[in-house]
Amino acid sequence: MRLLVIEDDPSVGGLIAAALRGDGHRVDVLESGADGLEALRSVAYDLLIVDRALPDQDGIQVVRALRAQGGAMPVLMLTARGSIDDRVAGLEAGADDYLIKPFAMPELKARLHALARRPARLESRVLALGRLRLDAESRVASVDGRDLRLSRREFALLELLLRRPGQLYPRSAIEQSLYGFDEEVASNAVEVHVHHLRKMLARSEAGVRIETRRGIGYSIVELPDDDEALGRRAIASQAAAFRRRLAEDRGRFDALLARGLADGDLAQAAAIAHKLAGAAGQFGEAGIGAAALAFENAAEAATGPTPALLRLAHDLAARLAAADGVDA
Repeated sequence: MRLLVIEDDPSVGGLIAAALRGDGHRVDVLESGADGLEALRSVAYDLLIVDRALPDQDGIQVVRALRAQGGAMPVLMLTARGSIDDRVAGLEAGADDYLIKPFAMPELKARLHALARRPARLESRVLALGRLRLDAESRVASVDGRDLRLSRREFALLELLLRRPGQLYPRSAIEQSLYGFDEEVASNAVEVHVHHLRKMLARSEAGVRIETRRGIGYSIVELPDDDEALGRRAIASQAAAFRRRLAEDRGRFDALLARGLADGDLAQAAAIAHKLAGAAGQFGEAGIGAAALAFENAAEAATGPTPALLRLAHDLAARLAAADGVDA
């Protein structure tokens, strides 16, 4: 992900940036609300971290301006003010979460991961084209179940192109996505990344190709596949990918269920069930599909984790465990 941190304390901003860059994210750090809003207008960030007390304006004003101009990325607000009124003010302004200083870095990372997994963003977590599959959360790209060894920026470039297959990305837009404001960019950096990525995709027979429109930019497209054997292999790959996703969904659903589907957990559990209901039957798991649909319908009508809803949740969890080869 590409993140913007607006924090007027250079030591705090630098610490956050170092920790998040260590996890493979691209991070820009700015010290004023005005500079932050200007960056938000020109760069497509995935997430914003903003301090409540900035030298030129309140962080709440930044969030309100962001929402007013249509910015929908998740926002985590940092503050030394811990009163309920302060937290409510930040959330009502449009922030998605609130973290009180001083904080532990693992907690900040956990909150960012939670924001990135919100139901509105679940559909964009896994991208696929041809036989290529990219999981933006786990930062793994694979072909037919075989992981590709990509550098941090090669992965970021691949993710960018896969977000809009067929769309031309100018070289300047790619540079903006791959590099932070304070990073020096070599004149041929994008071309080098594209060259390495092309070789990797061709060698792994990913079924996709990065095309160049000279003087304009790059796009990724799926290669035509007339080979029946390759078609069968692609189907088998999709089935294997579904089995892996089934295991991932089981772990996430079990974690939500362990908390009793409290607060926002119910919406996340319903989002997981919705995806399962639409896909399970196609891969020979009709029982999971039916259980997922029953839970999703009940969850939409429920105002909280009622006993009846929990029974449906436990039934779905048991079916997921059985399909994953784990005792319920």
